[in-house]
Amino acid sequence: MSPKHIDETSTPETPSRVAPAAPAPMLAGAAFPPLTDQAVLVATARGTIEYGTDAARRLLQAADRRLEGESLATLLPELPLRAATPGYNCAYLVFNHPPGRWHPLTVATPDGGSVTLEAAFLFIPLGDTTRILVGLRTPTPGSADDAHFQRFLARMETSDDAVVVTDAEGVVEYVNPAYERLSGWRREALVGRPRRPAALATTTAAPGAGSQVRDTLRTERTRSGRALYLDEQVRPFTDRSGHVTHYVCTARDVSRRIASERALQRRANFDSLTGIANRHLLIHRLNQELSRAAREGGAFAVVCADMDGLKAINDAFGHAAGDAAIRAVAERLTHCVRDMDTVGRFGGDEFLLVVPGLHRPADVDALLGKLVASVRDARVGDAAPVRLALSAGAALYPRDGRDAGALVQAADAAMYTAKRLGGDRHWSCVGLAPSPAAAERAVTRCLQPVPVLPRRPATAVQHPSVG
Repeated sequence: MSPKHIDETSTPETPSRVAPAAPAPMLAGAAFPPLTDQAVLVATARGTIEYGTDAARRLLQAADRRLEGESLATLLPELPLRAATPGYNCAYLVFNHPPGRWHPLTVATPDGGSVTLEAAFLFIPLGDTTRILVGLRTPTPGSADDAHFQRFLARMETSDDAVVVTDAEGVVEYVNPAYERLSGWRREALVGRPRRPAALATTTAAPGAGSQVRDTLRTERTRSGRALYLDEQVRPFTDRSGHVTHYVCTARDVSRRIASERALQRRANFDSLTGIANRHLLIHRLNQELSRAAREGGAFAVVCADMDGLKAINDAFGHAAGDAAIRAVAERLTHCVRDMDTVGRFGGDEFLLVVPGLHRPADVDALLGKLVASVRDARVGDAAPVRLALSAGAALYPRDGRDAGALVQAADAAMYTAKRLGGDRHWSCVGLAPSPAAAERAVTRCLQPVPVLPRRPATAVQHPSVG
């Protein structure tokens, strides 16, 4: 239709499809049955209401109100209609509310409130002017929700955030271009596949989108196999009865942030040289085990182990060799224990182990023997392999102490007993530690060289003054 069909002040920019020729019988056709039975408003292209049916007055809660002469923009505040721009008014309605389709709109009521109705628009040429025919109805079940949902998806096409929409069962129905770029997967490969967001446990919610929003950290794999960490916000989309119809998952890539946080956490809890627990994590694990054992009535062992001769290795071969020796001992100790046990570097060449579930001194003694023997078999260096040695001591909870300080002190004392006995050995259960006199006798006995010659009796040799 040419611009003159709109009215005398219409603009040349108005598309020719704004006012298609329509015969008068359309007023009583499939789109709008007889006017007396339907809620219909007739307005000029300037947006001024010229006629309203009784059904329209009732629907607008304006039975006693005169609608003629009012502006459509007053009744339908979502529409940016202006009296001075009739051409723009028609063009806006054509492009945003195509003729013959119902659209949800907010309608202002006389009491200052609002209701949601559905509206459809037709354009009727009358001589040299155009009239806007507005049909109104109460929303049919699901229709307004569907329209609102489709408008939401249209907005998501240009969103910078990755968006995934699933049905109520978690099957993907839509992903936006941002998610395609992030994951490397095309939309066609994802639609129809299951993807269960955290909010699927909720089956009903308050009507509308956005209720019961949940933030989750989700881990996925990109098409190339790279780990992808998503800070995901999941919200249910509900119908008018409050039943969930879809889940909308909006996500941002936080992989770099997670990697940085984990690196900081590792530096705070693990030894940089050996990769095993550091002093901070050891004390934390020890306190955890103390709480568990006190609560459940259990027992556990604390082991202190110290390398023998590390200074000599550093002096003879350099600190790089010393570091290699520390790493070798840490590896041997780790291989001797279970996954549930904690092995850590307590400082320098000293190690601490927290071993749950040990009750008997015999079990502790067997573990210490295994640790010392494992390190004894280790060698570092290629040209001239250096033999390693370890002294170890243990304490049992609750017999040797009921707090972290007492247990570590008891295990440390047992370890130094092993060192005084010559090193490369262990001493378990400080509660059974010898008296000073007994310890001196044990050292004297252990240091007596007793050569055994083939086919000749053994002879004890003793220094005349030292022993």
